Amino acid sequence: RWSKTEPLKLLYLANIINTTLTTRDPGAVIRPIYTYWEGVVEEENALAANVAATLNSAMQSANQYVEMELQDTLLSAALIGIGGSLGLAFGIILITTRDVVISLLSIISIGGVVVSLICMLVWFGWTLGVIESIAMTILVGLSVDYTIHLAQAYRESAAHNRRDRLIDCLTSMGISVLSASATSVLSAVVLFFTTISFFVKFGIFIGVTIALSTFYSFGLFVVMLAFVGRNESNNDFVSFWNWIRCKHPEPKATTATAGAGAGYASNPVKMAQL
Repeated sequence: RWSKTEPLKLLYLANIINTTLTTRDPGAVIRPIYTYWEGVVEEENALAANVAATLNSAMQSANQYVEMELQDTLLSAALIGIGGSLGLAFGIILITTRDVVISLLSIISIGGVVVSLICMLVWFGWTLGVIESIAMTILVGLSVDYTIHLAQAYRESAAHNRRDRLIDCLTSMGISVLSASATSVLSAVVLFFTTISFFVKFGIFIGVTIALSTFYSFGLFVVMLAFVGRNESNNDFVSFWNWIRCKHPEPKATTATAGAGAGYASNPVKMAQL
């Protein structure tokens, strides 16, 4: 474009270049093309002839580049949200249960839900957009619910072996967790039949998340408790504090031994018979 007054001056020069990019291409496809043309522009700006002619301020632009940056921002926000949520969930579970083993098993179960859901979103053919980024940000919050209920029930059991503690956990909390899962999935099904894309996708996301959370809670978390769960309730905060102070609790005598000793000590006849 030339100036409208004399003497005529070249204001700017635009070149339109056709590429194979489409409006539906993800950032991973756009990025290599952007990088290539950015290198071409930088080489042209560095030429001595262009510098002498003050033509060294060339730049490139495309609508797809804006979409690429948006996708990178959404991906970064989703990853930060998932990582922060997992860390916060671990801290809250550790504080409420005071059991490192249960907390680690819970995070493994929740992490399985997160990975499985992301894989299913890819299987559905969804690309990363605003809806998907928001969904992945709140993913951990929806996944933690059922696992933490079962973890707390196992923690509060008064039994003294894994089998009985697991039975207490499932009988006291299992039916409540399953009922909550069923009602949540049914509430999400209603959104499947809406006409607005956001509601449809969000309904699918909630339904799949709740289903996966239920599966991992009963199919993985409970199984891990059966193998490596503690036989007795333990306060790891107190144990760690005692370890720091080099204070080790004295071993407790069993009920049978203590009872026998007390009986013999209080009955001289029994002592004489022995």
